[in-house]
Amino acid sequence: FVCPLSIRFTQDKIHPFFYRRGPIVNVLPKIQAISGARGDDAIDLVPPFAPIHCLRKDDEVWSMDNRRLYALQLAAMDLWPRRCRVRCLSRERLPRHKFKTQYRKFNTTSEGLSIDVCTRYQQFDICCWRERVIEIGCYSLSQLLGTLLYFFEIAPLLGALLFQSG
Repeated sequence: FVCPLSIRFTQDKIHPFFYRRGPIVNVLPKIQAISGARGDDAIDLVPPFAPIHCLRKDDEVWSMDNRRLYALQLAAMDLWPRRCRVRCLSRERLPRHKFKTQYRKFNTTSEGLSIDVCTRYQQFDICCWRERVIEIGCYSLSQLLGTLLYFFEIAPLLGALLFQSG
């Protein structure tokens, strides 16, 4: 089991449709989140498709199924900041009979940290979960600061009212 946010993409672009399954976003509601399945606080994501195939290189995990990984990362981001994990099949190197077809997938220029969801003539999405985490964190921080500033606006009024009634 691996956190889907720690797995890297091997390509820069993916097509927005699964073969025979339709759009990737239509699969998201079918990904089940099961909490506490292994006795800890991590959430197991159970997708409607087979586990993703990965390659381990040192401490990094690289996905051979980029569309599946994209769907799992979107599902994990919906549950952020709770930790998620997925089942994956990992190897240290490519099998000899798949080397020629799979090696061509390693053409990322972003070190596997982001992916473009596009067709030949249309851009759908640019996904980088790290940027989304920053957006969520900034939004939470701005809500907290707004509440704090609201309190500082109201405190003098309450003080004046208490002083006059007092």
